[in-house]
Amino acid sequence: MVVGLDAVRSVVERILDDRVQVWREVARQGDRGAPDGVAAGQPLEPPVPGAALVWCGLGAVLGSADPTASHQAVLPVGAALVRVGDILVVSGSARPAGPRDPDLIGRLFRVADANVGIDPVVRVVLLEAAG
Repeated sequence: MVVGLDAVRSVVERILDDRVQVWREVARQGDRGAPDGVAAGQPLEPPVPGAALVWCGLGAVLGSADPTASHQAVLPVGAALVRVGDILVVSGSARPAGPRDPDLIGRLFRVADANVGIDPVVRVVLLEAAG
């Protein structure tokens, strides 16, 4: 039996239940378009002065098996491309029962490796604690 990509995407996207923001220091921003996934009028405070919002939406921040990183982020493949040095913030949870890991809420991470893995459904990046 062949499982279609849409079915796989539907299952995988159910684990993406952390509300995530990706910020970039303005000096590194380059081409700055409208961020994806931001509701009109939604106030967002940069985690560091001068940072610009690159993307926000649902993802999953998990412990990492890689010894060079404390955590990894699983983001939908349609999320804006993140770069090494970008700042990822877990701003909340979409889980009705509450966050999978309440200690992650408000934590700042810096992207350590943006090219760990990508497939037709998700992108995986390595994170290090940033504050």
